[in-house]
Amino acid sequence: MRQSRTGFLAAALISAIAAFGQQGASGGGSPADMTYARVGQLVDAGGFRLNLYCMGSGSPTVVFDSGWEDWAPAWSTVQPQIASFTRACSYDRAGAGFSDPGPMPRTSVRIARELHTALHRAGIEGPYILVGNAFGGDNMRTFADLYMSEVAGLVLDDADSDDVEPQAMRDEAHRKHAGFPSDLRDCRNAIAEHKPLPVTSRPGRPQPTCAQQFFFRGLPEAEWSPELNAKVLEIAQTKVAMYDSYSSEMEQTAADETYLQQHR
Repeated sequence: MRQSRTGFLAAALISAIAAFGQQGASGGGSPADMTYARVGQLVDAGGFRLNLYCMGSGSPTVVFDSGWEDWAPAWSTVQPQIASFTRACSYDRAGAGFSDPGPMPRTSVRIARELHTALHRAGIEGPYILVGNAFGGDNMRTFADLYMSEVAGLVLDDADSDDVEPQAMRDEAHRKHAGFPSDLRDCRNAIAEHKPLPVTSRPGRPQPTCAQQFFFRGLPEAEWSPELNAKVLEIAQTKVAMYDSYSSEMEQTAADETYLQQHR
C-alpha cells in the first residue's frame, strides 16, 4: 500500500511540475501565495533557524528544495496542490528568505544535514519524497545518500547534472559560472554600504537592479501577488547574508559534484 501511494504522489508531483513549472500562477494574492510573504515555522537547525512552510497531512511527506538564487516562494503553486494529497514542506536554505545565516562553506552535505535536523526538530519524520529543482537537486540527492532509510522517493526538476557529464563539460560549466559569485558580491557590497544598486543595461527596456535581476526569473514575478513581490524584493534589497550564502553555494559546486560522484 505504501509503495502504491508513493508512486501516486510521485506521479502527481511530476504532473504538477510539468504543468506549472517550479514557479507558476499563484492566483494573484491567493492565501497560498501570501503564505510565502510571511515567516512560516522557524526551526533550530543547529544554532540557527531554518524557515519551513508545511501544509497538508499524510505520509510520505514531500519536501521541496529550490534552485540557486531561489527560495520557498518558487513552490507557491506546486506545494499547495501536493498538500491536497499529503503533507508538503518547502523551506528557505540558510541565509535565504526568512532563514538565519548558517555556517560556511555552504556545501550540499551541510545543507542536507541542516534540513534533516530541522525536519526532525519540527516533528516531521520520514519517509520523505524529495523534490529538487536545479541546484536543489544536488542537495536532495545528497540528502538521499545520507539518509537513504528515510527516503521513499526522489523527483528531480531540471536538476543539475554536471557530475555525470564528461570532465571537459564540467570544466566548461565551471568556467561559465566562475563570475557569478563576484557579481553577487558586487550587489551585496552595494547593499551593505547603502550605495545605489548596480543596474543591467537593456536598451529600450527598463533597467533592473541587481537585486531584481538575480533572483527567481527576475523581479517582479508576473504571476505573483503584489504583496509577495514586494516582500521578496525587500529581502533581495536588504539581506546581505543571502548574497554570502548563494556565493558560497556556487563556489562549492565542484566539491558537491565530487561528493555525488563518489557516492553513486
